[in-house]
This record gives sequence, structure tokens and C-alpha cells, in this order.
Amino acid sequence: MTRKKIVVLCVDRDGDLEKKARLRGPIIGKKDNLRAASKLALKDPEDSDVNSIFGALKEYEVLRERYDVEIASLTGHPRLGVEADTRVLEQFDLLLRKFPATGFVLVTDGREDDVVIPLLQSRIPLISKKTIVVKQARGLESTYYTIKEALKDPVFSMIFFGIPGIVLIAFFINPLNLRFIAFILGLYLLLKGTTLDLKIYGWIRDFIKAFSFERISFVFYLTAIFLFIFGLWDGIRNFIFSEQKIFIRFLSSLDVFYPILFTTIILFLVGRIIDLFYMKKAYKLDEYFNYVIATVVVWIILGSATKIFLGVTDLTNFLLNVGISLLLIVLMYFFGFFLDVRERVTKMLLGLPVFNKQGLFLGKVVEVEKERGKIVLETKEGKKKISKGEFRLEGGKVVLSV
Repeated sequence: MTRKKIVVLCVDRDGDLEKKARLRGPIIGKKDNLRAASKLALKDPEDSDVNSIFGALKEYEVLRERYDVEIASLTGHPRLGVEADTRVLEQFDLLLRKFPATGFVLVTDGREDDVVIPLLQSRIPLISKKTIVVKQARGLESTYYTIKEALKDPVFSMIFFGIPGIVLIAFFINPLNLRFIAFILGLYLLLKGTTLDLKIYGWIRDFIKAFSFERISFVFYLTAIFLFIFGLWDGIRNFIFSEQKIFIRFLSSLDVFYPILFTTIILFLVGRIIDLFYMKKAYKLDEYFNYVIATVVVWIILGSATKIFLGVTDLTNFLLNVGISLLLIVLMYFFGFFLDVRERVTKMLLGLPVFNKQGLFLGKVVEVEKERGKIVLETKEGKKKISKGEFRLEGGKVVLSV
């Protein structure tokens, strides 16, 4: 009789294993998990993930007598949220390809790791969950220890230190205007509440990765940064020194700021388009072309709408601008079709990884025969030609359809 396949999971959602021990999941097998737990314990003996992994190892030993069982640790990201959950799910899918389990046992420290349970259950059912509770001395249970451990978490430290820091900076900039301080604080809370801060952080991180003095895009990025700073300063100065009513002052400042803002965005997007060729991601050309057109459309509509409220134009001009915007959107879809390389044989495919339908890595594209409509795949067994229609492009990788 075939024994039931079960995987014992330990989920490090905040990515301590990668951050402290330089180990990224999935960590599969008893030997590798024991090594990972030992390495993490040497780096940080107080980390509760150490106890979770050892707890998972104990559960593995108990279950292996009755089931076909495997043990694995999955790692997330310190920022938590979408990025952490995406990593965990990708690693879980990879684990299931190597060990097709019919259910899983989750061993957790009872903190944020429980959040991933619904994600894991979307793949296979949860059989059991075990929470590891560490016995501590009374002194360690003090309020001081609890607060100190909480502040090590970047999310909590951002709240405890970030908000007071923002208030102090705002007070330094404008000590007599409490409304300005309230605006800065409210903006921060709005970004945190809508998780836009994570997206902004991701944009900044991607920008830093792509930034290089050796690329032409450097000129566009540098120009965009200084242009934005100058435009923002000009808009704020126009708002502060204007003697009009506050609503008109606000709209006038926006009207001054719009050309600088949208020109900055377009310069940044042009820089990103240049980087796509350096980073071998030219398959995203249609996406960034659409971003440029969308930026121009928003600029046209917002600019003309603002001028109506300011009384410097009429409704006829606004409707004309809306018509121009619709024409640009039609052109966006027309030219976007020609830039879409997902179903085409083009030099842009060179160097991309190739996977089969099951998600297994096969090799990479080393040659492109555009005239014949074929790509050449290099694998461990040698080179293989793939014809157009037998593959498709998905998120920076070539996926075979046969």
C-alpha cells in the first residue's frame, strides 16, 4: 500500500533566514534544515525561527514512521506583505514539483507566519498546525524585553521612530504652522494605510538597481530628479506667497507644477526604456510605451480641467483636449501591438531562460533565427531548435507550449 505523502513546513515569512544566515528557501530535507537552524542560531540565538525549525524537525521524525514525509523551510521578505507572500508561494510551488505532497503540517512560532495558511491551502490541504511556544525566564518576559524585540522589526520601528521623526522634521521646516505638520503626518499615514509606501519603496529599489553612470539613462534620471526638485520648490513658493484664496492658490500651484511633474515622469520612463535593453527586458517595451502615453493623457486632461476652475479656458477647449486624449489612447493600442513580442521571434529573446509547461528549467535562448521563425535553446543535452507557435513569452521567460 502506498503511503500518504506529507510535507512538514516551517515558514519564515519575515525572511530572517536570508537576512541573518544568507539562506533562501525552499530549504528541503532534514540535513539542510538542521544546518539552517544551526547557522541561524549562531547568528541570532534569540530568533524564534530557530525553535520553529527544530520543532519541525521533531515533527518530521515522528511522522516519518507512518508516512512518506519531507521537511522544508520557506522564506519570505523583511517588508512582509505582497512581496513576502509571493516569495513563499513561489517556493511552495517549487517544493511541490520536487515532492508532490497531498497535505502539509505547519510548524510556526504563532506570529505573522500564520497569515500564509490560506495561501498554502490554495495548493494542498492543511492537515495539522503546531505552534512552538518557547519557555522563558520571568525576567525575559518583562515589558522592556518585549518592546526591545518589537523594535528590531523594521515594520514596528518605522512606526515607533518614523512618525515622531516626521513630526520633528516638519516642525523644523515650519515651526509655526501646525497645519503643515498635520499635512506631512497625514500623508505618511495615508501611504502606510494604503500600502503605497511599499510600492514607492519598490520603485526606489528598482531605480537604484537600474541606476548606472555607464548608461545613457543616467542623464535622463539625473535631469528628472533635479527637474522635480526645482518644480516642487516653485509650486510650494507660488502657494505660500500668493495672496489669492486658498483654493485658487492650490490650483495655481498645481498648474505651475504640472509641466514639471509630467516631464519628470516622462524623462524617468525614457530612462527605464533605455535600461530595458541593457537588462535584456526589451519585451516590456510595449508596457513602458503605454506608460508614456498614459502620462501625456493624464497631463492633458488634468491641465485643462485645472484651467477651467481657474477661469482661463472654457469647456469647449476641455472637450477638445479629451478628444485628443482619446486619439492618443487609440494610437497607444495600435503601436503597442507592434511592440508586443510575446508571440514573435526576435533578437530580444536572446539570453532569456526557457521552462517547460510544468515550470522546470530547461536552458536558455542562445540564437534567434528570425527569418525561419525559430529560436535555438541550449540544454544539458545540447542545442535544440524551437519553432514559432511552440513557445510563448511570460514575464521575462520563454515557456514551451509543447
